[in-house]
Amino acid sequence: MRSGNSPILSIPGGPFAISLTQIFNFPDVTANSRVVASISEVDSNGKPFIGDATLSIDRVAPNDDGEIVVNVTNTYDARVFYRVTLFVSP
Repeated sequence: MRSGNSPILSIPGGPFAISLTQIFNFPDVTANSRVVASISEVDSNGKPFIGDATLSIDRVAPNDDGEIVVNVTNTYDARVFYRVTLFVSP
């Protein structure tokens, strides 16, 4: 099993839920790979914390080209900085 963290990313907020699709590259990933993803709100130094934002990972799809597509949603009304952690079993 391999794991990795995304760089610090941000998602805008607003009066409605905002969804973004992130694409991560993992060599040797195929559509049959098992992938688990988690999301953490982070401060400006990249340190995870439990804040007021509600963040979710809605869909995760590994592809035969080594890409992992992750859909992230923010229901908070302000921009949020976050990190996605992936655990992959090819």
